[in-house]
Amino acid sequence: MSLRVIWCLGMYASASTWLFNVVRQMHASSESGPVQGHFVSDTQNLAGLDAGITHIVKSHEIPDEKTILGLAGQAGKILVTVRDPRDAIASLMLYHGHNFERAFSLVEASALLCKGFAKDRRSLLLRF
Repeated sequence: MSLRVIWCLGMYASASTWLFNVVRQMHASSESGPVQGHFVSDTQNLAGLDAGITHIVKSHEIPDEKTILGLAGQAGKILVTVRDPRDAIASLMLYHGHNFERAFSLVEASALLCKGFAKDRRSLLLRF
């Protein structure tokens, strides 16, 4: 059986959790078979991706290249959510209590990863 992975990759504060939940629910209510949701931030998180079922994977920034390449190699579809970085930083500060430096760092790291996959042939870019 083949591995089916839909990667919901998003900048922080870009409606990525909303997208992940919608995609997961759509597949769970379809006739496509079993579905599992995952959050991937490192290589250990890739171990739970078994063949034969659909995996909906959510991530923001992934610090190591091995995990990025491993996940990208398994993804059949990549749904990328982006947002104006200024809005994303303000949202993280206002609603999540991060200081400016932390919010900026999170948004920057996740935006750079999204940028790398925005033009991938498997990607659909969604702007919030």
